[in-house]
Amino acid sequence: MKILKYLLFLVLLVFIGTAIYFGTKDGSYEIRDSIKIAAPSEVVFEKINHLETWKDWFTLYSNDKKLIFSSSEISSGEGATVNWDGDGRGTVITKKVIPNREIDQEMIYKTSTKEKTTQVHWEFNDLDEETEVVWVIQGEYGFFEKLQHAWKKSNPSYEMRLQKEKSLENLSELIKQDLEKYSIHVDGVVHYGGGYYMYTTTSARENEVQEKMVSMLSSVKDFLDKNNIPVTGKPFIIFNQTDPMGKSVIFSACYPVGERIITPDSGNIVSGFMDPISAVKTTLAGKYKNLVEARNAGRNYIKSEGYERDPDHRRFEIYRTSEIDSRNPAEWVTEIYFPVLPMETTDLDFD
Repeated sequence: MKILKYLLFLVLLVFIGTAIYFGTKDGSYEIRDSIKIAAPSEVVFEKINHLETWKDWFTLYSNDKKLIFSSSEISSGEGATVNWDGDGRGTVITKKVIPNREIDQEMIYKTSTKEKTTQVHWEFNDLDEETEVVWVIQGEYGFFEKLQHAWKKSNPSYEMRLQKEKSLENLSELIKQDLEKYSIHVDGVVHYGGGYYMYTTTSARENEVQEKMVSMLSSVKDFLDKNNIPVTGKPFIIFNQTDPMGKSVIFSACYPVGERIITPDSGNIVSGFMDPISAVKTTLAGKYKNLVEARNAGRNYIKSEGYERDPDHRRFEIYRTSEIDSRNPAEWVTEIYFPVLPMETTDLDFD
């Protein structure tokens, strides 16, 4: 009987000691992970800020097992919520947003035996041609969680880091695919009204045009703003002369204006005028590297439909949405115009 009492007393001591040890053991944790994504910070920020997209990249499983997601009516910004269902249920609530810089969230994870709340913090750091995404999760393990991890000799931080790394890899690949999406549509023959424009001209190799375009258009726009001259439309480029052998071009970067503007003869920004014309229009949505394919689509249309290029007018391209307006290439819209001669028509004699 004494031995049994001693055994019970010993078990009690072990239990009390274990309770004291794990009860006083610090259970707080912070898991910080980062990844560099070849995309502007605005693009990466919006992908995470819009909780509807979480179904496309967020996972709790290293094998990419799918979760079932549902989002609230508010899907982005403060107050946005998304829920998921898998091995347990979870909720993410956006608490605070600093556009393109930071997001603070609360993540709640529920199983049949427990409910766990963690704090989530995102940072978006602009690099040269990349965005560094920092993902921090902070929380605290309860008594039984600490006991369970010790018993199983498991490292929950390591397991959570694997899940986060897989999610970040999914996010990077998703953004990469989105940035590469593009579409080309030949709109056919349209009438372009022409009008006055201000422009500056230079020469460049074909692969340098888009790079030089931004600074040239910026110079023209600064001139217009400085002289209080209103712009009447979107910027465009006129390809004045092309050297197919040397792959070089002489082009003008232009902004449309409402009237003829007289400028000093010594200035490099001058006034021009475009006649009303008929042109085959092709629209490209996406990166400029797809312009060659879009231009060829317009040329093929001219050939297949029997049109003739207008020798008195040069190809021009209007930048409806460009890198001046958005850093997201998926939002860029470029209209390509090949001036053509009007089709000859035959008068029908019904007599």
